[in-house]
Amino acid sequence: ALGSAPACPNTWHPVDHWWWWRASRVIHDRNLLGQDQEVIDEFPFFSFLLGDMHPHVLALPFVLVAIGLALNVLFSATGSGDSVFPMGDKLGLVFYALILGGLSFLNTWDFPIYLALLVAAYGLALYRHKGYALSRAIEEGIRIGLLLGVGGVLLYLPFYIGFRSQASGILPVLFNTTKVHQYLIMFGLFLFVGIAFLIREVLSPSACTPGGKFWFITTGALFFALVCVLLRRLLPALLIPVMLACAFKLLSREEEAEGQAPSSFALLLLLSGLLLTFVVEFIYIKDAFGIRMNTVFKFYYQAWVQMALAAAFGTYALLEGRRKLSPLPRMAFTVALGLLMAVGIYYPLAASATRIFVEAPMPHPTLDGIAYFKEARPGDYEAIRWLNENVRGAPVILEATGGSYSEYAHISACTGLPTVLGWDFHELQWRGSYDEPAKRRPDIEKIYTTPDAEEAARLLDKYGVEYVYIGPLEKRTYHLSTATIQKFAKFMKLVYDAPDVKIFQRQPRLQ
Repeated sequence: ALGSAPACPNTWHPVDHWWWWRASRVIHDRNLLGQDQEVIDEFPFFSFLLGDMHPHVLALPFVLVAIGLALNVLFSATGSGDSVFPMGDKLGLVFYALILGGLSFLNTWDFPIYLALLVAAYGLALYRHKGYALSRAIEEGIRIGLLLGVGGVLLYLPFYIGFRSQASGILPVLFNTTKVHQYLIMFGLFLFVGIAFLIREVLSPSACTPGGKFWFITTGALFFALVCVLLRRLLPALLIPVMLACAFKLLSREEEAEGQAPSSFALLLLLSGLLLTFVVEFIYIKDAFGIRMNTVFKFYYQAWVQMALAAAFGTYALLEGRRKLSPLPRMAFTVALGLLMAVGIYYPLAASATRIFVEAPMPHPTLDGIAYFKEARPGDYEAIRWLNENVRGAPVILEATGGSYSEYAHISACTGLPTVLGWDFHELQWRGSYDEPAKRRPDIEKIYTTPDAEEAARLLDKYGVEYVYIGPLEKRTYHLSTATIQKFAKFMKLVYDAPDVKIFQRQPRLQ
């Protein structure tokens, strides 16, 4: 169920290579032939451990800002004024559109997710705290959603003009379903706290019963859950009652609504996170992978953020209110929560220890990401230092190209200089087409391997290359001989010469 079996050492600490990576591949699908299909289920700590610089990680601070804005909407609605936005409707709309719209070019997946969260918070604020009828609150929410959506696009129009996506539509998930035990490995702790907090809120004396329309929807949803069971989609069937209970509580109007904004928002985050994991059981966005792998990844990542925040608040609220419980339930809850948290904290501690002390042992801890080059690749390390100290601007540098998650493209990565082609498969993922990498990869090989200086110069001009890097990786990848290296000296200046590395700078082209 979890793919390749992990090693079983006689120790509490895993010892097999990169064991911590499996945490990002907990969810497993299978095709009609029974073959394993990769599904990505990363979460923030894994990204930090990996040192990931992908957009879903870099956008996290702005995601938290968007969540904070949604919370602000709920808090502002508890005041006496008419406006739900803290700065007034017009200025508030522009500011919110600016923040939400920014998510579109930081990590495009986040824009619709947090636009929906803010619209839900807005509608909830009108319904619970401003006394709007449910139908009118929904209408106002849709109106604000359209304004924020259009405004978010217009404010970042230059990005959209040149935007190209590999996404090509929405497809149904016909055969795969997430196994419950795999789902619980990902979200079990959050679900335990969230459901306990939800029960506490639903059973609170101030909760009121929603109207008849809600019960009509509930009946339909429970029927859908039954259908899911019959279709052997157990996870959606289990999530439906929890989501219904969240909706039940959110749509009830307490007698003292002013003090309920934090709890309501925690439940809204829980509901939103559950919905994100629910949706990918039925549909996925078609992309270069052709399966639901990437959709699960991007939706689960945001579900983790939202459910983690909800669980953090829920833990505080439950611990504060446990004094009201009788001794036995109080002890049972405390022990269960403690055990789950102990199990959950094991991975961050053990994985960090492996990464720091086993896989990349350093005599002195440092935040310098290339410090290990001093020992592993001293020639490259000195060349990188020279480039960082002597090259100004952003001239193009040529280096060897290769596969993803490999040693290739390390010069451009460590200097910030653009290169002709880094990891070609990542370019396919980002651009949705292999057309450009397919042209560039053979050109790079030709530049390095041809003995013809004129041909090499022509190709360098084609890509505007100013520097050519020749290190151990280039020599090994392209089997460079002295003749193929020396051709660069005919039309380029040797600006860096060391035993392992040579760097040539472009000179005026031969006539």
